[in-house]
Amino acid sequence: MDLNYILNQHFLGNSIQQYLFSGAIFVLAFLFRKWGAKILSILLYRIFKRHTQESTVADFISHIQKPIQRFGLSVAFYLAIINLQFSEKVRLFESNSINLYVLSHNLAYIFLTFSVLRLLMRITDFIGHVMLVKAEKTESKTDDQLVPFFKDSVKVLLVIFSLLFILGVIFDLNVTAIIGGLGIGGLAVALAAQDSLANLLGSFTIFLDKPFQVGDIIEADGISGTVEKVGFRSTRIRTLDKSYVTIPNNW
Repeated sequence: MDLNYILNQHFLGNSIQQYLFSGAIFVLAFLFRKWGAKILSILLYRIFKRHTQESTVADFISHIQKPIQRFGLSVAFYLAIINLQFSEKVRLFESNSINLYVLSHNLAYIFLTFSVLRLLMRITDFIGHVMLVKAEKTESKTDDQLVPFFKDSVKVLLVIFSLLFILGVIFDLNVTAIIGGLGIGGLAVALAAQDSLANLLGSFTIFLDKPFQVGDIIEADGISGTVEKVGFRSTRIRTLDKSYVTIPNNW
């Protein structure tokens, strides 16, 4: 049987040759993911090297190598999918407009978005680590307390922007209307999350009034220990027996 005839056979709107090409893209990305991630990590490290004398390239690679691998696989999956043009007539359910073309492309966009999000969050972790090392060398304890807080703030913003991007760009929803709708349902959300909001306000009070700082020995709810971290919702204390206790910020 003629090979060209076989390769040109179509299934769900694509030829066998297209399926093989898409499969080859993903297989090659999977085989070379570690090698490619290491090279890209080293290249990215050169961007941060000027400000990261406290950390080595090995520290940077340990933070972002796996997210870069996932990012590379997501890019490969995206390229493999866009190479395929599924027929829009192939519907998953007869009762709606969802078809294989829309589903496959949306999944590719979502995987790519979350891989970028994961990579940015790991870079944020690394920057936070470098800033914390620098903060520990200063006499003030305020910066030791602020670095983890701002690092967590950046990560929360990244998650919010990613979700809005998915809703607005991928699913083509009216993000402005969604945000406006949140104002209507804000009261219900606030009532449902009273404890979380109280803890968040408590964290701001701690930062502004400074009743204690990282490194101070305090007693709360009958628990004594050294303050290790002040987060959005809670404060982590290391007790005298070296165990960790998490206390809500609204205590």
